[in-house]
Amino acid sequence: MAAGKKIEETELRLRLAIEAAALGTFDWNFENQDFLSSDRLNEIFGHKDQHITHEDLINGIHPQDKIIRAQALADSCITISLHYEIIIISPDKSIH
Repeated sequence: MAAGKKIEETELRLRLAIEAAALGTFDWNFENQDFLSSDRLNEIFGHKDQHITHEDLINGIHPQDKIIRAQALADSCITISLHYEIIIISPDKSIH
């Protein structure tokens, strides 16, 4: 019971830190390609009031930065962590 409580507290602290930093997050199942994005990620990619798909995420990456994502994804298979910064092109064609 104590271990479950500790996990809940850790998850709460993580969630609060992510919200405070205004980070976008997603869950992506490699096997079945299910992709679930956070509201903040949707907003970052210019889809404020709708869910984005994995394809929307890929299409929103500036072409020159797609290699950054590809390298980060390859590295994540070793490090078990995925982090990268890229230029985003919103649906209205604005650059962020």
